[in-house]
Amino acid sequence: MQYAPVVIPTLCRADKFKRLMESLKRNKGAANTEVFIYLDFPKKSSHEEGYHEICEYLENIDGFKKVTIIKRSQNYGARENTEAAILDILTKFDRYIFTEDDNEFAPNFLDFMNKGLEKFKDDPKVFAINGYKHFYNIKYSDNNYFFQDVDFSAWGYAFWRDKCLKATADIQGYYFREALFNPFKLYRVARNGWNHVLSLIYSSVYRYNGKTAPDGLWSLYCAIEKKVIAMPVISKVRNHGMDDSGATFEALGRLNLNLSDQFEKQEIDQALSFDFEGDGYNYFIDNRRIFKREGYEQFGFGEFLKRIFRQIIKMIKNNLFMVEQVLTKKKARSSNIELFRIFLMLMIIAHHYTTSSGLNSFAFNNSEAISFNRIFLLFYGGGGR
Repeated sequence: MQYAPVVIPTLCRADKFKRLMESLKRNKGAANTEVFIYLDFPKKSSHEEGYHEICEYLENIDGFKKVTIIKRSQNYGARENTEAAILDILTKFDRYIFTEDDNEFAPNFLDFMNKGLEKFKDDPKVFAINGYKHFYNIKYSDNNYFFQDVDFSAWGYAFWRDKCLKATADIQGYYFREALFNPFKLYRVARNGWNHVLSLIYSSVYRYNGKTAPDGLWSLYCAIEKKVIAMPVISKVRNHGMDDSGATFEALGRLNLNLSDQFEKQEIDQALSFDFEGDGYNYFIDNRRIFKREGYEQFGFGEFLKRIFRQIIKMIKNNLFMVEQVLTKKKARSSNIELFRIFLMLMIIAHHYTTSSGLNSFAFNNSEAISFNRIFLLFYGGGGR
């Protein structure tokens, strides 16, 4: 069996990191596994104690085929450190296993991930392998794994290089904006919950040019492209990041959720090995509904409208504030003001285009029934008046 390398970005959470490494060391296949640790540089003094504790721990690390430690000479930040780590590993291997530093693994985590990578490597529908399984009450029969297309989890996942690079190339530019205005793709996202629709709207605002993608974008990609994620029926990962030390806690804290006990006490598999059994598509539609119903980040249509409204109000306030700043004192040009200037110039150009091209008579004097084209020209072409 081919053993994928394990990628671990970290900084200063020493207790969590040591628990992760000790649980990984107890895994079947650990002695055949290369581990790559990307140790970020402390940004502030509060990071230094944990950072040095990790450095000391790594001096005597064993139990693996090889451990490669990449120490950053300056602070990258969590996102950039992770992105650089993945890009580096993709130049060396055709597959990899990724984990954050606050996970604890079942003894058969590596067995599940590596056998999944081999079993589904040529299946175009299978996007990735997730070792973590949410504590939702999914349905299953004789299968010990299942497929879903709702939530991609960063708490221990495995990727193939070719699928990762293709998906990253696919989502560049205005991919998510195009999906938002495609009724079929929008439906695929919406059936997974209003939180995913909101995520799609947020993701469609800007042109994406990232070199890798966070888990939320992969969730959208799977829904849009009809890809699936393989997950175990019994989780191979327990996460210990639901304190104030990680980004996940901050994100879920905004939802006013208290999930710490459920995560800390989540059952993980105690078997030493894993072999795939059954059909992963059993209860596929039912499990999609369960993910939607029991998902801890899910919300209804009413909450969706509230969040959209709050975001619109926030944008209006921010733009009014910037206009006030420009009017009261000289200041470097804001990108939002520049965008508004570009918009006004386009309106002026549109006006001259409609009045000088003969479209003016069609838009303003035509006696035919009102159409979308006429309404568009009336509003857009009047911008220079």
